Amino acid sequence: MATTTPLTLPRTLFTPTLYTNILKLWFRDIPPTTRVVPPETTSRWFGKGAPEPNGKTFDEACTDEFEPVLEAIGPQQYTLPAAAVAADYRAEVASSAGIAAPFLADIQSADEAQTSANALGLMLLLDQMPRNIFRDNQAVVYGHYDRIARAVLRGVLEGRPRVDLHGSLRLVPCRRMWFYMPLMHSEYREDHDLYWKIMSEAQAELRADGDEESAGFVQYSLDFEKKHVGLIERFGRYPHRNVHLGREMTQEEKEYLEAGGENFGTGA
Repeated sequence: MATTTPLTLPRTLFTPTLYTNILKLWFRDIPPTTRVVPPETTSRWFGKGAPEPNGKTFDEACTDEFEPVLEAIGPQQYTLPAAAVAADYRAEVASSAGIAAPFLADIQSADEAQTSANALGLMLLLDQMPRNIFRDNQAVVYGHYDRIARAVLRGVLEGRPRVDLHGSLRLVPCRRMWFYMPLMHSEYREDHDLYWKIMSEAQAELRADGDEESAGFVQYSLDFEKKHVGLIERFGRYPHRNVHLGREMTQEEKEYLEAGGENFGTGA
């Protein structure tokens, strides 16, 4: 079985301000205590071609600032265990600690709040930025960056204290939710079960805090998760990824996509 190539993060790119800069671009002028964002913000995050104040699209802004960072940890620079490992849930979980190690070390700070913020920035870098930057090379998103994102998230969930549960984030769903998106993007049913558990617990906490608006925001995420897990239950994978990953399409998958089946805004 192939092992992970040792990685030293380039300090010229993984600077002390990297994660702060990611958060600044992603959340723009949204205060860190804001729990729910308006529809135009979700459209910016999940749409394509949303305009920025400087005239660029959101994708262009992400690319200009963070493509070099992602390329520095791309498949040529950071070789992950063989694809066979990624196809087996238990093997992937077993390989996660080694994959995640350099990234988890990089986010550490003497200030727990800063460590938590760094971790959030890192999750956005690994799970979301590739989707904005590599729309024309989706194979690298699903086959490389998603694997790193899942590995890092497992490290976050196993960490003590849990950085995703820091007081600055715990009741702020429009920020906290990004930690768990790698689970929604996963093709493992186990990851979807975990996503549902975590987000349902987060929703219950918000209701206990008397915040029905934020609980409703989480419900939006849970409803979106239903669409994702429905495909995993039906096909065991996301059919729209087949063409990018060189997987043979089943007749049922082909008919589903030809009938306008869900591709979650990827364009394929």
